[in-house]
Amino acid sequence: MTRPAGPAGSPAVAIDGSPLSVADVVAVARHGAPVRVAPAAAERMAPARAVVERIVADGATVYGVTTG
Repeated sequence: MTRPAGPAGSPAVAIDGSPLSVADVVAVARHGAPVRVAPAAAERMAPARAVVERIVADGATVYGVTTG
């Protein structure tokens, strides 16, 4: 996992498709490290997002999307 400098020099945790380390999770959860989604990862997620947007637009009931 790459950790380029984030705002004010704090390291950002990059979500890029590679596994997160325990240190990455701790940095975000306990120390408020910024998180960024790599452009390539966002592109890979786009088809799934389109499905979710269609479900919401259609008013369908789908567990985990439109329900708790």
